[in-house]
Amino acid sequence: MKKTALCLAVLLLLAISLTSCYVNIPTDYEFEYGTEGITSIEIYYFAEGVYDIDPEIHTPVAVLEESQHADILKDIEDMRFTTFQMLVPIPTDPPFDLHGYVVRLNYELGDYEDISNGVQKFRQWRLGEWKTGSKFLDCDEEEWKDMIQKYLPVEKPLPAPQE
Repeated sequence: MKKTALCLAVLLLLAISLTSCYVNIPTDYEFEYGTEGITSIEIYYFAEGVYDIDPEIHTPVAVLEESQHADILKDIEDMRFTTFQMLVPIPTDPPFDLHGYVVRLNYELGDYEDISNGVQKFRQWRLGEWKTGSKFLDCDEEEWKDMIQKYLPVEKPLPAPQE
């Protein structure tokens, strides 16, 4: 009887480890470093996902005027995001690629925060070293695109994301 119970427990554990379960939780956007000390806000577009934005390789499609900063920050704060809580862990690492439209907030000390429909990434210089992190945040893709379009130059529209 003990062997049967042990065998069933092992089979249950194996079945759970090969599946995953998560719950989407509505959340408001919280800026990782606040909104003070922002030196510039850039908008990028990536048809293919990239793990990180490299300013030496990637060129922003728009750099916002300082007068636009408060407006886009308010738009991001007003947008409804969801995050997820893992109930049963998945056996692989989830992707942290930035894709589509990405808003980069640059701060005074070289810190930055990248916001996209799906991932928030940040880098912070503290205590003599860079600290990085990522969070999964999702929002309505059409709402995200519409918000971004308000801040793009009319003569330079972004291409539609490729499937």
